Amino acid sequence: KLGLLVIAQVDPILMTVFEPTLAMISQDFSDFPEHRQAFFSLLRAINKRCFAALLSLPPTRFKLTIDSVMWAIKHTHRDIAETGLLILLELLQNYEQHQDQSPFYRAFFVPIVQDMFVVLCDSDHRAGFKYHAAILAHLYRIVPLLSAPLADGVTDNRQWVRDFTITLLTTAYGHLQRYHLVYVLYTI
Repeated sequence: KLGLLVIAQVDPILMTVFEPTLAMISQDFSDFPEHRQAFFSLLRAINKRCFAALLSLPPTRFKLTIDSVMWAIKHTHRDIAETGLLILLELLQNYEQHQDQSPFYRAFFVPIVQDMFVVLCDSDHRAGFKYHAAILAHLYRIVPLLSAPLADGVTDNRQWVRDFTITLLTTAYGHLQRYHLVYVLYTI
């Protein structure tokens, strides 16, 4: 409810709450369900109401925040997985308004895409298909708009993402052939 007025307090709040709560909820997927939901609801509120606070976090705490969101999308409890997907989608949409998106995508594009495909193709995760699709669509749509390369030695982000996606999928699914995927991914 405080929105932008709480920006300076977000880092101390996360320092106090983040690590102890993560220690409690990361042992397994079933203990402390109310803490899990409240924890991810807090992250969603911070992301939604005062995104600038996330941008001002130290890099290690920001990475821990992203890792936590990625952990949430892998959760087998439907509400937590959907909250994680919503946080991620809203985070990506918030970043779209940010001046320089390239460092974020350089650091997190590959892990996000990998985790999205892992969860999307896992039969234990039935919830959130529309969010998975929206997140992947956003990620692939943003690639041509990035000003900096996504990885060292990359001269064409679009071609690199095509090759990365094809390699990711053909490695995970041996029955897929490269030529099947090239046709599907030509629009990236």
